[in-house]
Amino acid sequence: MVVVVAMVVVVVVVVLVVVVVVVLVVVVVVIEVVVVVVVVVVVVVVVVVVVVVVRLKGKIHKFTLEQTTKAQRKQMYSSTLSSTSTLDGVSSQRHTPAALPSGKRPDTHCIGG
Repeated sequence: MVVVVAMVVVVVVVVLVVVVVVVLVVVVVVIEVVVVVVVVVVVVVVVVVVVVVVRLKGKIHKFTLEQTTKAQRKQMYSSTLSSTSTLDGVSSQRHTPAALPSGKRPDTHCIGG
């Protein structure tokens, strides 16, 4: 009878050890799967962020370039317009010599007079 009890104890201990080992293996596998999933998610997020940043950078650069070009064209147009207006004003003026007082010749200056 003692031998039977000893064998039952050994079988129970072996079963408990097997259960503990199986539980540990499952826990390790689950932890590894979780780690792999987390790493994959992080990599996907980083790739998405990089793609979005690159696309936005291109749009921002294009937008800035377009705005700069528009501002330069507007500035050139307004400066050309003001130059043209100034020239139009000058060309429309009549340049008639002023009447000189009697006894004065043009381009002579009287110093100390």
